[in-house]
Amino acid sequence: MKGKYSKPVKTAVKLIWSSFDREEIRRGYALLMQAAQQGDADALAFIARCFMGEEYVWPQAGFKVDDANASKLMQKSAMMGSATGVLCAARSANLTPSVERHMPFASFKEAFEEILGQAERGDAFCCYMVANVYFWGDYLRVEPDCAKQFKDERDYNAWAYPIAKEWYERSFDSGLCAGWGNYCNIRKSGLCDIAQDVFEKYYLMLADISPVI
Repeated sequence: MKGKYSKPVKTAVKLIWSSFDREEIRRGYALLMQAAQQGDADALAFIARCFMGEEYVWPQAGFKVDDANASKLMQKSAMMGSATGVLCAARSANLTPSVERHMPFASFKEAFEEILGQAERGDAFCCYMVANVYFWGDYLRVEPDCAKQFKDERDYNAWAYPIAKEWYERSFDSGLCAGWGNYCNIRKSGLCDIAQDVFEKYYLMLADISPVI
């Protein structure tokens, strides 16, 4: 929020998404709850992610899926001014017209640019979110006119995947494993060259961190 995460949120995100240790994850969740109670909109976005299932958090973390609660929290986060909340709401079909009207950002692009700024300053989770914006096609929300230059989805992916690849790698370099599945899909697509030695380097690095990988 306002260009950077608070220290409690930054610590909590690392504990929940990079530790793969249930005790550390519980500690991170407690930090998020404390921050949320103090009005931290980013904390709400990350709490919501905890209840959105295995695509959003490690399945063994101990969180039960609660879509209704997650949607409520994510939408509240976006309307309170969390750029993370806006991007995650878009990705999870929670960026409704009502939420867009009430969020303090002039557009999705403005929220994306805030996350991009944090990513450029080295925040691992923001690097991952920027990569996702390109990978999933949400960049067309950032620059709608950009869609005119692509014939179809494959044409878009051929342009976007190399950009997403670079941002995923930057998140890996900071110890975040969340984008590995998408990174593998980029490689399998044949639309973006990922050298074998580079792929193996990241595989070995992340497998040392993540029991899933």
